[in-house]
Amino acid sequence: MEKTEQTKIQLFACDLDGTLLNEDHLTDRASLNMIAKVFDRGRYFSAATGRSLHRHELERLGLQNIYRVCMNGAMVISPDNSVIASHPIPQDTVADILEAFPDSEIEFISAECTLSRGTMETKIEEFKRFGFRETPGSPLRLRDFVEDFCFNCSDAQILSSPIYKINANFCTGDEEERMKAFLRAHQSSLTNAPTIAGMFEITAAGVTKALGVARLAEHLGIREDETAVYGDGLNDLEMLEHFANSYAMANGCEEAKEAAHYQIGTNKDHAVVFHILDELG
Repeated sequence: MEKTEQTKIQLFACDLDGTLLNEDHLTDRASLNMIAKVFDRGRYFSAATGRSLHRHELERLGLQNIYRVCMNGAMVISPDNSVIASHPIPQDTVADILEAFPDSEIEFISAECTLSRGTMETKIEEFKRFGFRETPGSPLRLRDFVEDFCFNCSDAQILSSPIYKINANFCTGDEEERMKAFLRAHQSSLTNAPTIAGMFEITAAGVTKALGVARLAEHLGIREDETAVYGDGLNDLEMLEHFANSYAMANGCEEAKEAAHYQIGTNKDHAVVFHILDELG
């Protein structure tokens, strides 16, 4: 689909894994220079991600000075870390999940850290099971993914803070089916928008990246037709459908390509970087 008229984009909202980040799940000089140029031109850049973007993760990615629509839209945060919008999961529902899955490896994500009843060792093994590998020559290590985790937490510790997102990757089909049944029983309070099939990325009902980006645009006084969004996964679908200036990655899932109004190249080839630089002129 070709654009028929040129709109001056004021806000660029971009998914991270599979979209902006490279194959090592990292930023690089090209992406960071592009973000700096966006702000230098008086425009705005935001991540729109399922990630929590806690402190160590922001530092590792070099993304401390951007807007963040994180945890699939459950929180919208400014570069100075002030909260623009937040939608925690009802605490009684969090308690229900703790009770229903007492032995499962589940992540409970607060504004400050990710809480888990498991250990660091079991979490790293889970990353390996789902395909994460330490690539020779890459600076990324599996332990980097758990710097913002709090392990061996009690249920009381988990319930002591608002929880914005719950992640689960189950080992057994029985656990998956039980979680699906739990979500059906709690559909008035929960929604699941996984990045890929087989995962659970649970937030409060009604939370989406689309609403998060729309809330950020409203906060900044930017019209939706002055907003461009980029994504590749299942948790990007509402965002790609909602905004007229939406771009799916060539390496993205078929559902994302169908939802978006336009398609660009791959994250491997810095397609987002080149597209945004072209929009800046």
